[in-house]
Amino acid sequence: MKGQISIEYIIIVGFVLVIINIFILAFFQYSESSEKEIDLLQLSKITKKIVNSAENVNSFGVPSKTTITAYFPNNIQNVTFNNGILIIYKSRNGLSYISESSLINITGSISTTGGIKHLMIRATENGAEVIEE
Repeated sequence: MKGQISIEYIIIVGFVLVIINIFILAFFQYSESSEKEIDLLQLSKITKKIVNSAENVNSFGVPSKTTITAYFPNNIQNVTFNNGILIIYKSRNGLSYISESSLINITGSISTTGGIKHLMIRATENGAEVIEE
């Protein structure tokens, strides 16, 4: 009789552990998915802000400039300027491309490291230039 109770207890504990593991796995998958979504939304907001600022500065003429502050998430693979901005973001599921086109020529360079960045955007003869400070 004691042996049967021990086996039933082990089965119940094992079943509970399996259920807990399923919930933990689901939680981690959901949190990773949410983190990627937040990063992509942040990058989309940044690209729009850079393009809008560049177009505004360009409309005022050559000596004009402005500085914006933006948080860049980790896992950025590349930032390219070519009639707008293209950011390539790497996640566990692969690469994501975030772009924003512009009516003017935007040039510049931004490092791919994550964190808070101060970007100076100044008007040039041909458009606008983005410089990381």
